[in-house]
Amino acid sequence: MNKKDIQPTLTLMTCGTSLITNGIDSELRSIINRCANAVNWTDISSSDAATLKSHFKEKEKQFLASNEQEIRRLSAELNGLLAWQEENPVANSQLQNEYWIIATDTILGKTTAKIIQEWLSLHGYRTQVLSESGLRTANLIEFRQALSALTKHIVESVTGYRDNGYQINFNLTGGFKGINGFLQALATVYANQTYYLFEGSTELLYIPQLPYRLDATQIITENLTAFRRLANGMSISQAQAQSSTIPDIWLFDIDSSTMLSEWGELIWLDTMPKLYQQQVLPSPSNLVIYSNSFLKTTKKADASLIEIINKRIDALAVYAESGYKQMLKSLDVKALQANQYRDKGILECDLDAHHRLFMTRDGEHITILKLHAALH
Repeated sequence: MNKKDIQPTLTLMTCGTSLITNGIDSELRSIINRCANAVNWTDISSSDAATLKSHFKEKEKQFLASNEQEIRRLSAELNGLLAWQEENPVANSQLQNEYWIIATDTILGKTTAKIIQEWLSLHGYRTQVLSESGLRTANLIEFRQALSALTKHIVESVTGYRDNGYQINFNLTGGFKGINGFLQALATVYANQTYYLFEGSTELLYIPQLPYRLDATQIITENLTAFRRLANGMSISQAQAQSSTIPDIWLFDIDSSTMLSEWGELIWLDTMPKLYQQQVLPSPSNLVIYSNSFLKTTKKADASLIEIINKRIDALAVYAESGYKQMLKSLDVKALQANQYRDKGILECDLDAHHRLFMTRDGEHITILKLHAALH
């Protein structure tokens, strides 16, 4: 097989703390247990911090000097990965392969992930560490919010890589039950291969991909405005939430406000592209208005452009409802400088290299005027 014909892989690996907790004495284990959910060094007493920093430095030095057999004994994460590489030597030869390490939002989790990342980098692997603020067991609400954010990040990233020809692998050998259980469900939808290695075993266990796609189109269509608002961080009232047909497991109530749960986020991200490509959807906010001619100018737009238009309308809604203080980088609203538009207060935002949305702002309201070719 020609090397350029090999499909590159993106592997997501959950990461625990076994690398820094295996083989330690009871005194050090007591300190680690006491500091398990610490996020910053300032959360830890100076004596505990000094002990942990010394331990981490020693473990890092030992780990980076170890041979492959020792590496596999010390790190469950790399044990699973190296076992997969043994079974797939051709796939492993692809230089475009990438390895992402998912770490908890703790000193222990991120330290372990960075040591593993350093080993991978030293051996020529392209790698990065993923985490989300609150991804730890100290607070259930923060943990679920972090899991929702992680889901969005993973799904959007994985979709882009898959569209560019990558095979998506999940290595769930390491990590914690709270994260691994959800990612296993995520993997059955988005991964080409999901595997883990039982402790003491040399044979990988593969989890099959689901033979069907998630399909919640009808429920999302019935509650489309609510989903669009929640997915973009805009509020819906409790009355709206209670009157919706959205299953309770897809929602999460926090301090009298509602957000999408990790499951709701997953369902939305899986369904949204198809809906957004069909037509320009009604505005999710009464602060973003369509002119009478706007929809006419979108009639010949292809599906990919329609999807972008709907996403920009969402971003405009967030921008307007924030009092014009919260503008996403993708939006980039700016005044037109061409002579025929300058004195009319016409604004534009980019869609792609060739298309723009033209609009005006009157007080709190934005009126989208038309889809227009980019002015160069």
